[in-house]
Amino acid sequence: ARLGAAVLAAVAAASLCPALMSPLGAVTSDPRKAMSQIPAWFEPSTQGTVFTSRGIRVSVAIDRRGAALSASGREMRLSFPGSRPAAALEGLERQAATTQYLLGNRRDAWRRNVAHFDRVAARGVYPGVDVVYYNNGRNLEYDLLVAAGADASAIRLSFAGARPRIQADGSLRFDSEFVQQAPVSYQERGGRRIAVESRYQ
Repeated sequence: ARLGAAVLAAVAAASLCPALMSPLGAVTSDPRKAMSQIPAWFEPSTQGTVFTSRGIRVSVAIDRRGAALSASGREMRLSFPGSRPAAALEGLERQAATTQYLLGNRRDAWRRNVAHFDRVAARGVYPGVDVVYYNNGRNLEYDLLVAAGADASAIRLSFAGARPRIQADGSLRFDSEFVQQAPVSYQERGGRRIAVESRYQ
């Protein structure tokens, strides 16, 4: 099916351990609780070929092929079969904060002012299709953005390290710590969102 100016939002929420949150404004001496109050972000590797997540419930590494997720000793990799190997990664919505990695005595090995981003885009995963990853609360989600005239039927999802099962509510449940919610799809026209039927097959 060809969807003009469509935005396919496939929600990949990882439901894992409970968030370690303190009441807003509360003072805590527990470093893990203090860190949990900081907004989540993505940061690039030295070469910018991998983005890692910080501050969400699951460890995430995003590259041109997809995303590797790890939690509670379990691992899973999301990839897009038949995708273009030349897809480029781009950090979106840069935050004001940065990270300093001053490890060891060699100053030339230190990483200073590592940028924080709210989102990461993989451009041209399929012709006319981008994937945008972001944090929703403490979970990883992603959108498949389909340009006008692009072929949405080219999109394929592959999950290595976990076997998905389609549930009655349309979600994917895995034989691991992960769950992916039913897809939410819509087309944007004149500033309005028009629902498009979609499901996992």
